[in-house]
Amino acid sequence: MRSINITLLITFIFSGCSVSENNSKNTSPASTDIFKGQKGTLVIIDIKTGKTSMINPDYAKKALSPCSTFKIWNTLIGLKEGLIKKPSEAFYKWDGKKRFFDAWNRDLTLKEAFRVSCVPAFQNLASRIGAVRMKKHLDTINYGDRNISSGITDFWLPRKNHRTIMISAVNQAVLITELLTEKLPFSPEQINILKELMFFKKIGKCNLYGKTGSSGKVEGSQKLGWYTGFIICNNKTLAFSANLASEDASGSIVRDIIYNYFKKLQ
Repeated sequence: MRSINITLLITFIFSGCSVSENNSKNTSPASTDIFKGQKGTLVIIDIKTGKTSMINPDYAKKALSPCSTFKIWNTLIGLKEGLIKKPSEAFYKWDGKKRFFDAWNRDLTLKEAFRVSCVPAFQNLASRIGAVRMKKHLDTINYGDRNISSGITDFWLPRKNHRTIMISAVNQAVLITELLTEKLPFSPEQINILKELMFFKKIGKCNLYGKTGSSGKVEGSQKLGWYTGFIICNNKTLAFSANLASEDASGSIVRDIIYNYFKKLQ
């Protein structure tokens, strides 16, 4: 299989402008609307040049609950604080309480918990980090509106009458770019551990990394799905963040949209 033609992607799709939440001109052609008219957005940044493309730029700047994409940063902060050390370590001790995802009803390593997006496991990690340290790290990296006032164990989890931390797709993609270009206070070792956790699939000679996020109805009568991550092809790396609001949206649906989008560029 061939690798994704990154040069073609950047030349014909990317706007050629540096990304900014205040720049509404960074749009890709309407023909690249992979969401088929639904309320969705995709932000892609070439981490070396800063060139960016957006589908639906106004929605790309809309702050939403991050849902389980926050596990990216929960994990990095846990690594930074020395609370977790490697993907294979025992991470979650099941409390015996039956939950609606069978995959959560057992002991899990860090890699397994990240893969199945085990909410109670990462709630435990957030509790160990604590509100003071969590807020300090989120302020440092400029994560969304940095508001964790709803509680250390669920400030990223949307539900009715519950105010979560809020972040846009642009901010998510910018943070991934800053992380991979080592502009954030995380070590190369910590970033490599995260890469192992986030790896999803190979696409030709490229590797796709990401984290899903899903919620119930938060956009009126619509559900929310996220997929945030990056794709590495030889010496080219693209950071991205996508979300979709629809009646049946989920992180896995958005992940599949992004996977197929990159796959078609081979």
